[in-house]
Amino acid sequence: APPFVLPEIKKLIRTVDYTTAREIADEVLACSEVDTAMDRLMELNRDLLPMLFTA
Repeated sequence: APPFVLPEIKKLIRTVDYTTAREIADEVLACSEVDTAMDRLMELNRDLLPMLFTA
């Protein structure tokens, strides 16, 4: 995966449980294109934010 995607994943992983984090990481790392990976990450961030505030 593109190196600069990793800090983003780490940030995300700190906010969710391990299983969710693994799935996210796998999914994002599966994107070979940098843009695709970043787009996916943004989507996941959007999806997760509401969950974080209700948790």
